[in-house]
Amino acid sequence: MAGRRVRFAQRRKAAGFTQEALAERLAVERSTVVRWESAATEPHPWMWPRLAAALNLTADELQFLIDDVAPERPGSSAAPGDRARGATYAARSHMFIPAFVGAQAAAEIAQRNRLKPATEQWFDCYKGPLDLHGGGDLYVWPFGVAMFHVVEDLDLPDLAALAVWRQRTYQDRLRWATGRLRELCCDDVSDALYVFSLYWMAQPIWSGDTLQAALRILSMPKVLLGRDEDADIEQVRAVEQALLANGFDHPEIVQFGVAGISVGCASWSAISYHPLPF
Repeated sequence: MAGRRVRFAQRRKAAGFTQEALAERLAVERSTVVRWESAATEPHPWMWPRLAAALNLTADELQFLIDDVAPERPGSSAAPGDRARGATYAARSHMFIPAFVGAQAAAEIAQRNRLKPATEQWFDCYKGPLDLHGGGDLYVWPFGVAMFHVVEDLDLPDLAALAVWRQRTYQDRLRWATGRLRELCCDDVSDALYVFSLYWMAQPIWSGDTLQAALRILSMPKVLLGRDEDADIEQVRAVEQALLANGFDHPEIVQFGVAGISVGCASWSAISYHPLPF
């Protein structure tokens, strides 16, 4: 149902944040905050501790504000200052976060959480849905590996925004995955150590050779940051423009796809994929 999180927006303003300022504090795009306040989405689990701290709320208080959605009045719309300034490209992020838990813990997780056999996997595996807004699943293999698959829809202005967002939230995702595993099983499981990403490009803003370069960058977004992991977003955007103009490529990137059907790139860091329109 269409609606708005009016009290959430009021709390954001009372805490002294504009939408832009809160987005910068949390290393997300302003459009993400807009979607939270319009009740189109809700924050992902790893974002909750940082969001609660920014708004000076307890976890329960934040949960109340997220759950409190006021119905949209007919004919009403967001104030001009609160309108999203336009997503430039849309992508669906698939994050895969594995951890080695051991065979005994794997069996315990599968049994406790009533996971079902995942018949589509090459090896024996158990699977269950995650209670997340964007969707996702938990996979457990009997040889001792558990993996979270988390889905999130992104609306971003450029590749630089994705690179900075990924870098600044990477450790939050690992902490969330580790904490969730310990909730599902026991405290002595190993930490999650890695996030592998797949980006399904739904609506690109590039074409031709520039699209190919953009997909290569998307499969290795850290090239935009280099050694400076705290680089200013405008500096990262300048690097992006230079790499796009020069047709970025890298020997560790493998391109794949079917001519006229799809294009994709794979590296040690991520996979990017774009189905071509018919």
